Amino acid sequence: MQKKSAPFQLPPALVAGMGVVMASWVSFGRHLFDKDGPFTIVYVILAGIPIVVMHLIIAKRLGRVARSTFRQSRATVTSLVTAWVLFTGLGLTIPDRPVSSLETIVTGANEPWLGLAIGIANPLGIIGLALTVAALLLSKRDLMGAQPTEDEILDAAGY
Repeated sequence: MQKKSAPFQLPPALVAGMGVVMASWVSFGRHLFDKDGPFTIVYVILAGIPIVVMHLIIAKRLGRVARSTFRQSRATVTSLVTAWVLFTGLGLTIPDRPVSSLETIVTGANEPWLGLAIGIANPLGIIGLALTVAALLLSKRDLMGAQPTEDEILDAAGY
């Protein structure tokens, strides 16, 4: 089975760099807007480190794909780019407690928008991490190459 290759290939350095940028944005982005608080360490441990580690593994695999005869699949590229968009939104809507109440970059402490932003942050983070895991698994498949279909196996065997 021929997988569809992406119209462009992501350079491994870009993937690794975006992993660091996205993890930094989600973990520390609120500091740029004086919205930092005690949740920063939690975000570093639960989101930042996994994002960086997965992106570094993906970058390593995509580097090996680039040196092989295989190409990155559309699914891998699309998963990564979509995850980056979602992580950008997550950094804007993830709350922290800089003073006495929760605040986000886009809403400050203003209700009802604060609750809406927090409600949006959860799916953005969950789907972003899920797409990064998907890209991790897809990059492994890209590295191994597409598996032949049953018809291709039977044709090769002469049936």
